[in-house]
Amino acid sequence: MRRAARPYSALLDRLQFARALQARPFALLWTGQTISVLGDAVFTIALTWEVLLLTGSATAMSLIVLAQWTPRIALLLFGGVLADRFSRRLLMLWADSGRGLIVLLVAWLSWSHQLQFWHLVALAPLFGIVSSFFDPAYQAILPQLVETDALASANSLNIVSRNTGFLFGPMLSAGCITLFGPASAFAFDGLTFFISAAFLIAIRLPASSEVPLVQQSQSVVSVQPVNRDRLSPASSSKLGSALQDIREGLRYVFAHTWLWVAVLASPLVSIGFAGPMWVALPRLVHDVYGAGVWLIGAMATSDAIGSIIAALFIGNASKLRRRGIVAFTSIVVGGCALIACAIPLSHAIEPPVAIAASALVGYGLAIFMIIWGTLQQEKVPGDMLGRVSSITQLGSVSALPLGLVLAGLLADHVGPASVFAIGGVLVIVPAALALCFRAIRWLE
Repeated sequence: MRRAARPYSALLDRLQFARALQARPFALLWTGQTISVLGDAVFTIALTWEVLLLTGSATAMSLIVLAQWTPRIALLLFGGVLADRFSRRLLMLWADSGRGLIVLLVAWLSWSHQLQFWHLVALAPLFGIVSSFFDPAYQAILPQLVETDALASANSLNIVSRNTGFLFGPMLSAGCITLFGPASAFAFDGLTFFISAAFLIAIRLPASSEVPLVQQSQSVVSVQPVNRDRLSPASSSKLGSALQDIREGLRYVFAHTWLWVAVLASPLVSIGFAGPMWVALPRLVHDVYGAGVWLIGAMATSDAIGSIIAALFIGNASKLRRRGIVAFTSIVVGGCALIACAIPLSHAIEPPVAIAASALVGYGLAIFMIIWGTLQQEKVPGDMLGRVSSITQLGSVSALPLGLVLAGLLADHVGPASVFAIGGVLVIVPAALALCFRAIRWLE
């Protein structure tokens, strides 16, 4: 076994972006999540198709999106509190199990021909609630699984995992739906959640994952080491002070310029990217470019490839200097790519320009996400990381539902090219303003 492990370890040493896989706990987590992300991609396509079959309406899907995201946004900060008070591994385990049960219920209803649209609208909030507990815990647990110098590798591998899943997931979903019906795709996704849960069960956190837990009692602050994989009785008594914990997290974020600048910039940046790429893209391809669905698929694939290239670049970089400049400059590049899609060109040139622009959008977003996730995991104290992660995630998703609705209205009444141009401006302006702050420019 040792002889077999040596070439594997040597290979990971050469592939710097994959060096986080040398840590067995992270390798288990990453493998389980890679399988789960593939299931998510299969589920997304199947759900869109099932909603169309049930309602005959393309807009009905927006109700399910709103039903899922509203409680997810509302409870995200509370999820961050739990991630700082309870075992992050166990929170993720219960969240994966809960989501698996919800999706398997959808599969059973579909298989027995009992599934109705109201079932999906009713179950979507439950899925969103459970996800609000999983997301902060996932971001906060990474420093417990890998060494500090491997955090960039871990975040890069997460980007590779997500985008690889969404490269192959749609094809797998189409095959399941064609051969066995949408229920099989739902069942596949439900199974992947339990596979991910099984990998979480197998994780044993190292002794080095013990971090100080700050316990506050009125004006007295004491620090004692605890294993974050165990539930602290003292921390459970703090559940009644969740709002106080959230305020502590907000105070920490707004005491550090590099954090609050990103939090305030992220709503506009998220809307700027999501509105064009998620809502207006089909109409841009059909109405403006005069192309078919093949171009939508090509642009989505190009976006994923750009993200993977960015992950390989950051993961293999031994040491990046001025990471704040690199992160926000990459956002500006992505915004310029959105504007390029809105420029009127000949029909012969538009498809290759759009495909290249999509790659730059994926590249720019991935660079920012990897760097910003790594910076938080390196610089934020372990006992605050769950709350800080939830606050930064809330900044990214808080305006998404309204932004997507507005993007749809603008695409219908003003034109999809205008949505891309406006989206580019919404991305570039806050990113450029962020670069005006010295704390961002000097961020290492």
